[in-house]
Amino acid sequence: MSTTTGSGNAPSPAPFPARPAPSRTRSRLVAHTMLGLMIVLSGAGILWGARVLSRQAQVGGTGGTPLWSTREVVLSVQGMECVGCVEDVRSELAAVPGVAKVDVSLEAGTAVVLVKAGSPTTPDDLIKAVNANPTHSASLRTTAPASPVAPAGTPAAR
Repeated sequence: MSTTTGSGNAPSPAPFPARPAPSRTRSRLVAHTMLGLMIVLSGAGILWGARVLSRQAQVGGTGGTPLWSTREVVLSVQGMECVGCVEDVRSELAAVPGVAKVDVSLEAGTAVVLVKAGSPTTPDDLIKAVNANPTHSASLRTTAPASPVAPAGTPAAR
């Protein structure tokens, strides 16, 4: 686009330089940059998700009781023959007040129960809960006191 001035036929410069048409290389560069940014952001999301899962593992799932403030009771359970029996034992033990987490193994014939520290629940209470079902019987295998110190790097340890 050229304009003429009043004193002659000389063209005046355009107000802005002409922009070159976008090249294929530039379009690819933008696409690759955007892809890299998406990968970095998704990686940050994965790391954040791993941190959340790690915290849930520390607190025994989503219940909110830190595992270092529990005591462990291991019961031998007889009479479990199927997955339904495992679920029955798990629900019977989870219903006992003060229980933070329950893991039942059909193969080992055990139930590992984490009881909140300071809870008045005793191993006898857990055994009674399992023995209330006539098809199962439980006995105490081991018990371990709560850990008095939170693991290093946890919020309670700071």
